Amino acid sequence: MDKRTVSSAHSRIDDLNVTFASLRTEVTIQHKELFTRVKRLEAIMIGASAWVTYRTALRDITAHANWPNLTGPDIDGIGGDWPTEPS
Repeated sequence: MDKRTVSSAHSRIDDLNVTFASLRTEVTIQHKELFTRVKRLEAIMIGASAWVTYRTALRDITAHANWPNLTGPDIDGIGGDWPTEPS
């Protein structure tokens, strides 16, 4: 085998190692970004679900057992017949 062929092969392997390391870094960055987006979307979905539940409870308030004599929460915001607004 020729020295130039071996040197060329080693050079090509080194180039591939650099490319592989660069791609691995890029995949890691994209994975972290995707994970962050998914978590943000989950938080939005959970919040949206809470609001849907709250709006449904408000819509159905006339079916409440104490209607029309509903009581409000106490001074600490605890209890009462009205649905609690999500935070």
